[in-house]
Amino acid sequence: MAVTVLHVTYTYPPAEGGGTEIYVAELCRHLRDLGVHSIVAAPRRDPGEAVIDGTPVYWFAADPATQTIETLYGAGDPAASAAFSALLHRIRPDVVHQHAVSPACSVDLARRATDTGVPVVCTVHTPAVFCQQGSLLRWGRVPCDVAWAPAVCTDCVLHTRGAPAPARALLRWLPARLTSTVTGTRQGGVWTAARMPTLMTTRLGEVDALFGLAARTVTLGPWTTALLRRNGVADERIVEVAHGTSTTPPIGKTRASRTGPRRLVGLGRLDRTKGFATAVAVVTARPDLAVTLDIFGLTTAVSADDERLAIERAAAADARIRLHAAIPHNRVRETLTDFDAVIVPSQAFETGPLVVLEAFAAGVPVIGSRLGGLAEKIRHDVDGLLVDRFADVDAWAATIARCVDEPDLLPRLAAAVRPPRAMTDVAREMHAIYAAVTRGAARKDRGA
Repeated sequence: MAVTVLHVTYTYPPAEGGGTEIYVAELCRHLRDLGVHSIVAAPRRDPGEAVIDGTPVYWFAADPATQTIETLYGAGDPAASAAFSALLHRIRPDVVHQHAVSPACSVDLARRATDTGVPVVCTVHTPAVFCQQGSLLRWGRVPCDVAWAPAVCTDCVLHTRGAPAPARALLRWLPARLTSTVTGTRQGGVWTAARMPTLMTTRLGEVDALFGLAARTVTLGPWTTALLRRNGVADERIVEVAHGTSTTPPIGKTRASRTGPRRLVGLGRLDRTKGFATAVAVVTARPDLAVTLDIFGLTTAVSADDERLAIERAAAADARIRLHAAIPHNRVRETLTDFDAVIVPSQAFETGPLVVLEAFAAGVPVIGSRLGGLAEKIRHDVDGLLVDRFADVDAWAATIARCVDEPDLLPRLAAAVRPPRAMTDVAREMHAIYAAVTRGAARKDRGA
């Protein structure tokens, strides 16, 4: 029997998206070959529908202008939830696959699906699913390896917003019910800070609810699996399905040693967490480095304009730095082959990340932060380089200088790059998950 899967994403083409949207588009295409009927749903101010690359896409109504502080901290946008519910009843899928968690794609979507008897699969594409900061770095500096808890997360969020230590200590331990009674629904400045224990209690309660509602939670690598286990998600509900790439060509072309500038390239959202400012700072601080840095930046609604402007100013002052528009996904691999290394200076945990797989599919080594999925995918000094002090410009400068000073280094790393796994394997594994959760739903309907 054919299975219909409704995929929920943050956005979808023709709007600019990131790795999650690329993954979903490729997954839908490969699932089609297995007889799975995929439909995509994404929030948008103006609802509508279309067929894109053979996949039906529905945009359900959501207006960011109507968001409140409560929706930003997990409560969800009730209008978006109602619009999704109407779509759910119209499509009547066999499975809802939630790839996004946001005010418009809140946990309430999973509730509405399970309330109608439709099993939910959730994929953790980003640490923003369980980290309000979106980085999984405590105080923005060190990897967070603790169980999520309102007191811990309240302290971290307030720290990044500049709250002094005494105020954080007080708010961290005040009962959420007390702060809620005192502040009511006031928001902004000190009121939002005072409400943070309540807001984080809601936020983390919704995270727990999502993983409780999901018949299966899909992780993209070991660090996410370990985090979920540490926070009480049952092993039988976690399935690890690593990213893949489409139609990987033979690689292994050896790059000859070069005496000219090393050509480095970065691509992704122009967002603080992607760390492009760190790479730019290295180049501008070291005029002696024989490198060029090309950044193909994706501008989205969540991008920080100051990041883009800072890179533009640096590019105007240093001819070695160039900022380009984002590359269409079907041209990424071809473009990367023109460079000596892909640089991924992330200032947050990554799950996939897709850019590493695309680089390896092109036979290009990767220089990345030793965080999350980057540390799991890159073999240090084998097919790439990992930077331990990921926020330290001097540490990055030393690593990049090594690429210049050792002419054989990048060609040696490129020669050791292995082809990433294929998206066809990902689709087969996801197909098996959908089959398992629909069988489970059928048994529940029969009262077994």
